Amino acid sequence: MTWRSGETALVRYAWQGRTHFGGPAIVVEDDGRRTALYTPMGTPAVRSTMDYATGALGEPRLESWHTTHNLRFLEAGLGYCISAMYEGASRKFLCWYIDMIEPIRRTRDGFVLWDLALDIVVAPNLSWKMKDEDQFTRLPEIGWITPERAAQMRHDVRNAIERIEKRQPPFNEDWPNWRADPSWPIPKMPDNWAEVPP
Repeated sequence: MTWRSGETALVRYAWQGRTHFGGPAIVVEDDGRRTALYTPMGTPAVRSTMDYATGALGEPRLESWHTTHNLRFLEAGLGYCISAMYEGASRKFLCWYIDMIEPIRRTRDGFVLWDLALDIVVAPNLSWKMKDEDQFTRLPEIGWITPERAAQMRHDVRNAIERIEKRQPPFNEDWPNWRADPSWPIPKMPDNWAEVPP
């Protein structure tokens, strides 16, 4: 299935059958291969604390997406997702942000994925830097990923950096100047956010 612009999809970050992070997002575009999802500041979200020393995950708590507006691009089969970040009050474009993830899967009400700690922060001029490498090195040690998966993630990182440096989509598109439809309301958290569809 694909989503129409303005519809709401639920994004679940799930680990071992439980949702630990995520919330509703507004569909901007979806062609079945790439989906752009908008999370305005103030959107309800659930978040669990993560202890990278022990691998323990806290109970998910309901809060709100704060500080920024987020436009997230989900692409089938990739080990990362790309976001455009906008300042909360002015909506000025701040940066691109790339999260290394387990590849997404579509569900009847949205998407399921899992964050793998390692990130790339990309400035408006497309210079970039790595983030949270210390947390990434802990993942095989605490059993969240295998050494083979860690090596695959490094390949995914190189792929993402190549896209930045070659100015491939979305980095060659006009998303820094994009603004949300003002008629879109803040999406509501559905009651079934904790359920992870099979």
